[in-house]
Amino acid sequence: MADFEQWTQETRPGAGDDFYRMNGAGEMLVYSAADFEDFLEPRPDMAPVMENELKAVIRHLAEKRWPFRLHATYDETITRALNVYEEVNREVPFEGLHWFFDHCETISDRNIERIRALDGGIAVQDRMAFQGEYFVNRYGEQQAQRTPPIRRMLELGVPVGAGTDATRVSSYNPFVALYWLITGKTVGGMALYPENNRLDRQEALRLYTVGSSWFSSEEEKKGSIAPGQLADLAVLSADFFFDSGRRDQTDRIGTDDCRWPYCFRRRRI
Repeated sequence: MADFEQWTQETRPGAGDDFYRMNGAGEMLVYSAADFEDFLEPRPDMAPVMENELKAVIRHLAEKRWPFRLHATYDETITRALNVYEEVNREVPFEGLHWFFDHCETISDRNIERIRALDGGIAVQDRMAFQGEYFVNRYGEQQAQRTPPIRRMLELGVPVGAGTDATRVSSYNPFVALYWLITGKTVGGMALYPENNRLDRQEALRLYTVGSSWFSSEEEKKGSIAPGQLADLAVLSADFFFDSGRRDQTDRIGTDDCRWPYCFRRRRI
């Protein structure tokens, strides 16, 4: 708690420039609320002190109008965190904060609705592309079909952004994450998701661009090809939107078809 009190005195959200800026607090807000994502191990139970420790930090951040994010893999952790958030929100409204959870692999529909009611979002990453086989071995194929339930999040109107969770958990290559979103497969080729929990290429790219801009409160500055918005120039080896209809080519979205591009200095359009 002392760290957050110091940080909120030293800086503010939005400090910095278009290349490197301060967005808020997280994703490790308190250690007692952090559930790990190693699916080789059983789901961890959060410590009994989680709620008290988390409430103190969340209340302080809400009072200082700092956006925040929390790492949460399992629905059980999300439920307990939301209990705290709802209590704080009744005292210090979250409205306009752009707060969110990271990951949410096993989140329930009920908790997605609770996040929407608090005007929060969910940032999803391609951890299942690397750990899908481990998850299936422990929890089964049926449970894996909605890890995370991205389509349901979108249907319920929650802001969703896509990313990689690099570099400790996965590769920073965005095309691996796009491959996972579109094909529903792990990098090892295991099919995880039915068609109703997969995205088309346009939808996947939108989550990675326009979708993610919400999380840093930069919808007017980045995410779209539009006058006045920031832009990175990328030179790709193939057309990302071209779909030949051949399964083998679709499966190579994240590998051969679109390799990691050369990137140049960010400028405004």
